[in-house]
Amino acid sequence: MNRVRIVHLGIIVATLGSASFSIAAPAGLQVDSVMRQALYHQSRASIRNASAIQSSRTLQASSMRQLIKWTAPVSRSAPVQYGNDFARYWLASNRRSQRLGNTLEAVLAWRANEQYMRQAMPSRILVTAAEGYRTHGADLVEIAADGQELARYQVKLRLTLKSAGKHLANPKYFGMPLLTTRESHAELVEALAKKQANALRRGIELNPKWQRIADALENGRLPSTFGGRTLPTQRGLERLARKAASEQFLAHAATAEQISLAPSKLMRVARVGGRFVAVGDIALTGYLQYQDMSRYTSGKIPGDYLIAKSSLRGVQIILGTYTLISPEPISKAISGTLVVILVGVDAGIEVVQRRREQNAGEIMTHIDRDERFQAARLAIIAVNRLKSEEIAIGELRLD
Repeated sequence: MNRVRIVHLGIIVATLGSASFSIAAPAGLQVDSVMRQALYHQSRASIRNASAIQSSRTLQASSMRQLIKWTAPVSRSAPVQYGNDFARYWLASNRRSQRLGNTLEAVLAWRANEQYMRQAMPSRILVTAAEGYRTHGADLVEIAADGQELARYQVKLRLTLKSAGKHLANPKYFGMPLLTTRESHAELVEALAKKQANALRRGIELNPKWQRIADALENGRLPSTFGGRTLPTQRGLERLARKAASEQFLAHAATAEQISLAPSKLMRVARVGGRFVAVGDIALTGYLQYQDMSRYTSGKIPGDYLIAKSSLRGVQIILGTYTLISPEPISKAISGTLVVILVGVDAGIEVVQRRREQNAGEIMTHIDRDERFQAARLAIIAVNRLKSEEIAIGELRLD
């Protein structure tokens, strides 16, 4: 495996302290002799003894579940934010499977290190997320007894032919094996086999992007095992991730003296306020829309004005609905505030439009009055002229 220069203080310098490591730029991480002995040449029991080892958090973890908690932590504010409802928190926090992906990293590292210790192998696997490097280029790093970096690994919860080909061709992952779940790896192999069979049946060469995956399966960049163990299953990961997250969630709730599962006062206020805002928004929006439709039908407002107002009210209804169904009090408050602002804008535009219509009506009234006055004046003039002509004609007849 290629050795990649570590350019941001190494993989675990934050947790080991500056006295434990010295940075030597192409050589990677260096561990002093005392640390090497503590990390790599002690029994399993002492390796798991956090007080005996001032080392990385990955190797300090007392159990796999502890390592999962460090790799996929639960925010201390989560019980307050979700009203002590773990089910809602679980759905919200795992929408993109990020928690399961972090759990997979911890499980792979723990099982590999157990196997290495069982076989008296000197190397160890470190989880970059557990060490505090959430944006590190690799998910797992293997280091030797002398502290040298041996290999980097990328962990992907799900791999398809398309995504695997993309990752293998990505320069950022150059040389890194891609680790996934047992099911995902099996599906990848099965899909590739179909592509190979199809190419063989048609008598053509395998597409280069599929050939890249086939080569990766052969040369170990898409291994079916890691650390001498088969890859974890998706079902097992979900069980471990949920258990670890639940324990953290309840521990944070107990610390904050919110062990009760009843919604907090803040949550109740947010929910009631959100419902009130949503219902009021829908009712007011419906009334104003009905009024605008009536005015448009009577020709009082133009069509573009009606379209603009209808679009604005559509956004109001969407935000009002989100305010009603959102489980998070912060987003509920934000969307509710936006609804109130949009309702105010709608009402302000309505007042301005009503004023314009009133002014237009007054102008039309003045114009109508002036026109009627002019018409009456012209009529009087015409009548007077007609009378004058009749008088003149009568006088001529008398003469």
